[in-house]
Formats: sequence, structure tokens, C-alpha cells
Amino acid sequence: MFCWIFPVVPSKVSSVFWVPGRLTPYVCTDFQQTVKLYRQRPSPSSAATSTGYEKEQGTEHTGLYDGRVKVNGPPRSAPPIELYHPAFGQFRHGLQSTAPIPKDLLQLVAEFLRKLSVLRHFEDHRGRDIRSILNDLLSTSLVRLVNWDRSVANAVSKCNTPANQTACPVIVEWKSEPGAGGSDPSVQVSFSHCKIYVSPEREKVLQASSCPSFLISIAGPWLLVSGAVFAGKPIIQRLTSYEWLGRARVNDPRQVSEIARIFLAIREPLAALQSYYANLVIPSVPRPNCMHPRFFPHITSYPVGAGAKDDVQFAYVCPLQDSVACVAFEAVLLDTNERVVVKFVAKYGESTHRYMADRHMAPALRYFGLLDPHSDHTYAGLSMAVMDKLAGATLHDRYADSPIPDDVEREVEAAAQELKNGGFVHGDLRPPNIVILDSPVHGSRVRLIDFDWAREVGKVQCPCDLTSAVMRPTGASDYDMVTVKHMYLLVKAMLRKP
Repeated sequence: MFCWIFPVVPSKVSSVFWVPGRLTPYVCTDFQQTVKLYRQRPSPSSAATSTGYEKEQGTEHTGLYDGRVKVNGPPRSAPPIELYHPAFGQFRHGLQSTAPIPKDLLQLVAEFLRKLSVLRHFEDHRGRDIRSILNDLLSTSLVRLVNWDRSVANAVSKCNTPANQTACPVIVEWKSEPGAGGSDPSVQVSFSHCKIYVSPEREKVLQASSCPSFLISIAGPWLLVSGAVFAGKPIIQRLTSYEWLGRARVNDPRQVSEIARIFLAIREPLAALQSYYANLVIPSVPRPNCMHPRFFPHITSYPVGAGAKDDVQFAYVCPLQDSVACVAFEAVLLDTNERVVVKFVAKYGESTHRYMADRHMAPALRYFGLLDPHSDHTYAGLSMAVMDKLAGATLHDRYADSPIPDDVEREVEAAAQELKNGGFVHGDLRPPNIVILDSPVHGSRVRLIDFDWAREVGKVQCPCDLTSAVMRPTGASDYDMVTVKHMYLLVKAMLRKP
């Protein structure tokens, strides 16, 4: 679902993030508040204990967007991290590779596994075991980092930026054994990423980028690789499972190869991040009337069609929800200055959308397809939909406190009937997904949006984590088939009919 959001006027917003010319979106002011609050948070080791972690995840303006939630706390999900920098997709792609693994890497990994099979009671002893060999495995140089508040990261790779401030493309935390020190190193390294980049000594790097980094956590004989960005909020996502490194089986070359594949997969993306930081544009000034690109996905173009020489370039203006989970954005086409909506989706009813757009009941769909047709990077199966931006407001916003006019009711019902006539269903016909145009176009004002759950009848299921707004009127559950009855029950509830 996406809907229009209304920006607010802050008391003070840095021009680094927004060039004056319109009201400033909420996310800019919220980001500045988040950075300020993060500088006051506990050390990563304290925040990563079970009680500290729960407290942080229950705090509205801090905490990690890593999927872990406190009871009755704020949601902690975010879009796939691959959207924010291609290095993460490159790593995922590398994990699926079948290319030969160099002999020297296999030898290093075998030694790494032998070292991590040894029990250690002290973190320093574990560090002496692995610090040097990690340099070779990652093809980089790791150093211990002390932050401005004296919190410490076990190891980071540091690279220079044009701002004469360092960035950290990879951050590593380890524990002697699982549970040692009372914290999970995958959580501690996540908080370390936040502490490192909200540091005043990296302020220009934070202003110019979303601070992408690989995070490596080691708990005794367990290894995990995560990705991190600090967009509007800190987003952390696990890119591997916790991998067992203990040599439990005699003569197990498969284990060595599987772990070696992880280190081979991370080398090129890590080098790409180092190059990214070395060439970071500082100061980086956003386009007029656009938020700074640091808040948005890195994808900024889509292909015109078969045989076209150039892609269509666009710049993001603002998100269409004031939520970290937002995957729909207002954008401006650079060649024509037209406004469009760019949305990233796992599933989408392209044929349903085009059918309704042809009948002037949905915005024109300009593009639907792969995020980057010129690369083999992996984006968690996502596609991109680009459509015209509508001049209007959602039914939810326009008639929140007033009756829905009869003519609007008739047009909504006509749209649902047209879907049925075409053999389609739309499983999310709720007020936020109906746009009422400011003035009629082609004889009508109603347009349907958000075709994620729309397909031919019998070919679309409800997703998991259904909202109560869908479950209550329809009785639907996760993964139920979307039916015509389901669609009409939603329309009935939307129009407030008994």
C-alpha cells in the first residue's frame, strides 16, 4: 500500500538534505533527530545485551530496523537492503556462483576453521586467533576502532573519502564463544555501525551517503554476514544464516568450500564499497525540490523499450509514506520534468494494472520490469513499477471525516465491476488505494492503485502478515486465494455500506 504524505515545516533543516523550494518532508527532520539521539545512546556492547536490545527496540526514534520488535513496540521492517547499494546484491549473486574457488582461499578457510574450532574463554584470545587471517580472507586491512564516545569496534576496514574523513566498508565484532559477554555479536556490530557513522568525525560522510557497510559477526565457531545502511533510520539485514565453523566431521571439504564461497563472494563487493567511498561527492547537494539521494534507493533509471539507446533518468522527490518500510516514491523525470511514482515490488499485477489504465481507471504504467536490466545483480526478486503521478488525494484522506459522495461510490463500484468483467481481482481495495482526482479526466475521478495483490481470478493469494483492515471485512487469512467475493466485501467495507 502507498498513499500521499503531507510534509511538515521544521524549526531548522540542514540544506545538505533539502534545497528550499517547497515544504520539507518529515523524514529530513526525523533523520536529524535520530542522529542526535543516537549520539546519546549506550555503547554497542551495552545496547546488545538482551535487556539493552529490548529497550533500544522499544524506543521510537532509535533502535535497529532489523526485524526484531519489542512487544507493542514500533515495527522494525524495511525494504531489501540491496536497493540502497548494489554491493549487497552483488554479494547475494556471488553466493550462488559455481565459479572455481582459488586454492589459496581454500587453504586460508581451512586454517580459519581450525582456529575457530578451538574453545576460547577470553575475547582477546579469540581476536589473536582470527584478526590476521581475516585480513587475508577479506583482502583488506582491519584495525581496531575507538569511537568519539570511547566505545570500541573489534575491527574495521577504513578508507579515505574526499571529505578527509574515513568510512568503514566492513565492520567486525567477535565473541570468544556464543553468549560470552551477554550479547549477540550480530546485534553488537549493528549498533557499532550506528555509533561509527553518527560520530561527529564522520558527519560529512553521513550527510553524503547512506553509509553502506558489510557487518561480520563471529560467536565462537559461528559466522554471520549482514548488510547495513543508515538511510532515514539504521537498516540491518542478515545476508547469510549463522554458519557453523567447527570441524565436527572428519575430512569435510564441502564445509571448507561453502565457507570459502562466502569470503569469495564478499571480496568484490567490498572493493566496490571502498571505491564508492573513495569517490563520494562531498559536499553532495540535492536537486531543487528533491530530498537528498542518500535517503533513497540507488536505482535512478528505467529502460524505454526494445532498441532504445538511452534509459529514462529520474530523481527521487520524496517518499509516499512516512515509514521506513516505504517502497513507493515520487520522482521527477530529468528530461521532461514530469512527475511519476516509482514503486519496488516483489509481486505485481502488471496485466491487471494495464487493463485498468487502458480504461482510465488506473494511472498509466510507464514501465514494469527488472530493477537493472544491464546487470546480473540480485535484488531479492524485486521488480520496479513506474507510473504517472496522479493529481488528487486518496479516498482515505479526502473523505476521512465526511460522507463519500454518491458519484464517487458509483465510480468505485464501476471499477470493481470492470475488474470482474475482465476476469481480474484486486485483493487490496481499501481507501488508501483509491485515488480521487482533483478534477475529472476522461469523464471520471476514481483511479485504482497498488496492484500488488491483483491478477486474473484464481491466480493471486493474500500475502502473509495481513492487516486487520483486510481480515475483518473478508475473513481472509494469510495465503488465502483472493476471490471476487473478497474484492466485493472490501469495496462494501470501504464505502461504509451495511
